[in-house]
Amino acid sequence: MGILAFFIIIAGFIVLIFGLFISAMWISSTFASLYHAVLVEKGEYVVPNGNQ
Repeated sequence: MGILAFFIIIAGFIVLIFGLFISAMWISSTFASLYHAVLVEKGEYVVPNGNQ
């Protein structure tokens, strides 16, 4: 039983790390969306066209 518990703990840590990674991406995309919405509302959003 002790060996099985060890593998369950390892699997739990893997899921925890994966969840932290997904949460960090989710939070970053939320801030990017908020920043974009503020720029659009203020009329300062410039559409990039590649010709600089």
